[in-house]
Amino acid sequence: MQPCTSGVPVFILAAVLSGFPADEGRAQQPAAQESESTSVLPGEVMLGTVRLPTAVMADGERLEPGTYRLRLTADTADPEVPGQRASLQRWVEIMQGSTVRARAMATIIPGNEIGEVAEGNPPGPGERRVERLKGDEFVRIWVNARGHHVLLHLPLAQ
Repeated sequence: MQPCTSGVPVFILAAVLSGFPADEGRAQQPAAQESESTSVLPGEVMLGTVRLPTAVMADGERLEPGTYRLRLTADTADPEVPGQRASLQRWVEIMQGSTVRARAMATIIPGNEIGEVAEGNPPGPGERRVERLKGDEFVRIWVNARGHHVLLHLPLAQ
């Protein structure tokens, strides 16, 4: 995404200037709250290193068990996910060394909303957690980045 002359990525400015559509059955939020949500982890953010205990699939690519670095990109879901703020649906690059092995769509949950989405204690600031979910079909990578929660759900490889 190209920055505009102010240095702010265009998708952030567009979101702040135009606002987001209201969720079904929910009133439109004031512009101040929307602009706050668009600033959640702006730009690229290194999320740290995780160890995958089992093979998973990410965007059609098989990732073998091993250690991977995660980088949150500024790229949002395209097309946008209905009912979601675009800035909270972003691609994460899954890397070994400097090589991107795969990408996966992540959901970003602001810190004050995590209790509505996930059970149990979230990882502490700067911490990461890799866990198999109930039903044993997915691996969840959960990163607490600057007080916001980045969630990746990767299906187990066959």
